[in-house]
Amino acid sequence: MMGEYQDAETCLHKSLSLNSSSKHTQWLLAKVKKQLDTISIQTAVTKNLAGKEKEDLLFPSPLTVERVSGNSMSADKFFKRYSSTSTPVVITDVVKDMTHSHWSIEYLRAMIGHKEAPVKRVVHGSAEWAQLETARTMKVSDFIDSLDEHNTRKLYLFDWSLPIHCLELSKELTLPKYFCHDFLKKTREGSLYRDSWPSLFIAPSGLSGGLHVDAFGSNFWMALFQGRKRWLFFQKEDLPLLYPLYNHSTDPTFDVDVFNPDLQKYPLLSQTHPRECILQPGELLFVPAGYPHRVENLDKSLAVSGNFVDESNIQVVKQELRINALKDPRALDLLQQFSDSDSLTNRP
Repeated sequence: MMGEYQDAETCLHKSLSLNSSSKHTQWLLAKVKKQLDTISIQTAVTKNLAGKEKEDLLFPSPLTVERVSGNSMSADKFFKRYSSTSTPVVITDVVKDMTHSHWSIEYLRAMIGHKEAPVKRVVHGSAEWAQLETARTMKVSDFIDSLDEHNTRKLYLFDWSLPIHCLELSKELTLPKYFCHDFLKKTREGSLYRDSWPSLFIAPSGLSGGLHVDAFGSNFWMALFQGRKRWLFFQKEDLPLLYPLYNHSTDPTFDVDVFNPDLQKYPLLSQTHPRECILQPGELLFVPAGYPHRVENLDKSLAVSGNFVDESNIQVVKQELRINALKDPRALDLLQQFSDSDSLTNRP
């Protein structure tokens, strides 16, 4: 496999020598380099496993994610202890203060049941991000009715932007102090990602998306209002050991099932550093940039989430935007705004 990608890299360099301004070729080269870097690390780790029988390999026991009360944690402490060190954490005692009314699935039915939204379904083996493909568009009330149906093809309202689609609901939310310095909110009106979050997640019990990494090097938080979610995630250095594929995008997809790891087929999983938590209603989870994760909905659930950029991940975000800008002018505009670091790093 290494040879095939090296041949592709050589061909792309030759193509650029003939037309150095081809953005598509530059983008393809960036994608191929990501796969080559992955294979290089996999080869080195595989050599370290030489002499070990696959039957003796074990999937590591996941570490438990730390839980901290928001009552005793300032925004500065969160940044220094968790965000800047890429350390996940569950924060308690903050979700209750995010809304004036008590948010539940039934409350949202009353508020936005008349609206239509695209819903997704899990397609195992799909090359789509998190193995989630758009199923159809339907009324939110009809989708909520479907949550209790015993259907093998469960539907998922996934990452639906509240500022774009439900501004009245978005206005009910007060973001926790830990994310109020988000650089995305300091960009110009209409900029890429500025209004993408907070977003809404409503899922039936038992639904589990595939392993994925949040895009463009962004940090991520999720506030859970109803139900429980099982999270299994890995530090960013583990990414090559999870067998990422860069087939159609510079964002990886995965074939491995980390909930039921097959170490005979994927022995490098034995060298990963998993962490796990059961997120409870009223809790908020912080996931650092670059952390691959998979989520299982243990109950019918309602959550709100956001991706954000701060001093901890701005350099990685710029790297990803440089690649994305080869295909998306809005990514280039956002990159140019992020180059004005003085206006960004003035923390409130």
